[in-house]
Amino acid sequence: MSWKKFHRWSWLIPVLLALAFNLNVLQNGFGWDDETIIPHLKPPDRWRSLFLPDPDSPKQASAYYRPLVSVSYLLDYEFWGDRPFGFHLSVLLAHLLNTALVFFLARSLIRTTQPSRRGSSPDASPLTPHGLLPLLSASLFAVHPAHAEAVAWIAGRNDVFCTSFLLASLLLYLRFHRTDRRLFFTLSMLAFFFALLTKEIAVGLIVLFPLYEFLATEGGKPVPWKRLALRFAIPLAILGIYFWMRTANIIAPYGPGQPVNVSGGTWVEKILITYGLYLKLMAFPYPHSPFIATLPNSLSVLIVSGLILTAVAWGLFFAVIHRDRIVGMGLGWTVVFLIPAVAVAFQPLAAALAAERYVYAPSVGFVLVGAGVILKSLRLLQPDSKRARRQTAIGVALLLMAVISIGGRESWKRNTVWRSPVTFWEEAVASSPLAGLPYSELGIQYARSSRTAEAEALFKKSIILLEKTVGPMHPDLAKSLNNLAELYRTQNRETEAEPIHQRILAIRERTLGPNHPDVAKSLHNLALIYHAQKRYAAAEALYRRAISIWEKTPPADSSELAMSLNNLAALYSAEGRYAEAEAFFRRSLMTWEKAFGPDHPDSVTSLENYAVFLRQMNREAEATELEVRANRIKNKQARGD
Repeated sequence: MSWKKFHRWSWLIPVLLALAFNLNVLQNGFGWDDETIIPHLKPPDRWRSLFLPDPDSPKQASAYYRPLVSVSYLLDYEFWGDRPFGFHLSVLLAHLLNTALVFFLARSLIRTTQPSRRGSSPDASPLTPHGLLPLLSASLFAVHPAHAEAVAWIAGRNDVFCTSFLLASLLLYLRFHRTDRRLFFTLSMLAFFFALLTKEIAVGLIVLFPLYEFLATEGGKPVPWKRLALRFAIPLAILGIYFWMRTANIIAPYGPGQPVNVSGGTWVEKILITYGLYLKLMAFPYPHSPFIATLPNSLSVLIVSGLILTAVAWGLFFAVIHRDRIVGMGLGWTVVFLIPAVAVAFQPLAAALAAERYVYAPSVGFVLVGAGVILKSLRLLQPDSKRARRQTAIGVALLLMAVISIGGRESWKRNTVWRSPVTFWEEAVASSPLAGLPYSELGIQYARSSRTAEAEALFKKSIILLEKTVGPMHPDLAKSLNNLAELYRTQNRETEAEPIHQRILAIRERTLGPNHPDVAKSLHNLALIYHAQKRYAAAEALYRRAISIWEKTPPADSSELAMSLNNLAALYSAEGRYAEAEAFFRRSLMTWEKAFGPDHPDSVTSLENYAVFLRQMNREAEATELEVRANRIKNKQARGD
């Protein structure tokens, strides 16, 4: 094969690396949040409602507005049902696409603004640093071990898909800059809009567009401020449309924000520590931390983080001064897309303060700079000659072999951590032994596998750790207490479960307010205890209060509401209040069907309970009809339809 053909198809090398060392993600099942997302997938009545709500519909009680991610889940479900293979395949293919896009971004950045002018195009043959930059940067990205969480976890698709649109938008913008064809600018802005609809971090592109305009202006020439302002105005208008759509769809998340578990210090120190952590993850992603509960804080960490961030700032400054597009755009990309990750550490929206998946998008810039620095260093060691080029190629080949053997092997190993919730939480407990949540989540998995003694021990360990770290009146502690209480209840140990549920209710009412959905869950769980003890009056009062909260909560939690309606109907049936029982059985079933459709697996419980009631009332034909429906749903689920 000639070097020309190799140069044309060399982008396949990093793509094949990405495939080879991430292929095992297709063996993974559903993970942490996947178990709550996938079972409740239901195509909307109108797809428009995913982007803009109907006038009479309530806003989403969520901090996130990511309609294209929802579309991706629904499309996967349409093709694959509830089989995890297809959901993982979508993320893997997006990672392969991103690897190729990193290659072409690097190749595009080494071209001059006016490539047609004689002598203006740099030597980009395969044996030069310019020619090797795309290959090396894309290879580093392909097998970066810190990408495992984003690629191997279905819910990590937010970062992977958003990065696809970010890279496409910037590549199209660079193409527009070279050709001045408006079509590329239009497509770039469309990709920018899609990136915003995938994850909020895409707002950072609004900084990178003018940064590139500045860096692409030849040294000594004035920056075309009017053109810059015009090209900046359109992304700004798109951003305004996005925020309007976002505001129309969501409201602030319920309840107070979780306390920031970052050790004391000024906000400057906290920024340095968080930035330092993420930059360290990109440069040296060891040891593996699938669950980062706390951020390191010591004088040495602060000093090292400060030095790293100072080096990044100076590098960005000199890149801007010398109009170095590789370093300037690489560092700019990294810094801009790390800002949201730093913000999460101050006001976390997830259970962990930091996460390795947050470096997926920023690492694009990091590998560009890293590859550029490596290649420039190699070239400085040798004179500019054919022999030097050959030695550079050999050096890069050896470096790529090291990347394959170390980074690729580590990526493959980390992907297996996400094989199942059990493997993930076992690794989380091992890597974060002082965090309470992993013990609680692992206990849930053990309880599902009938390993009840181990689950009980894990729940108790979680409670002890959380009481020390967040205090005795925190919602996170209430969740672990609830897991222990529910374990006791399922073992018919109501006497032990009752005081724990009472404590949980007190914590949630005090910290979240009397009308919070979590309060309704506590009311429901305590009502189940009283129901089992035949304390019907007390149970009825709690069921009704829980139902009242869920009915008023925008949007209503349909599954929880349906379950409380069903249980209250069963209570009325036990008391001989048959007319009220039938009314609530009917309401429960209607709630399921309205929210999830007539054939949803979770509606089987309501169908069967209602059928039992009707049979007790000697209404055999109606009972048989409901039983047939329930059996049809169960058979359909068993076939995987």
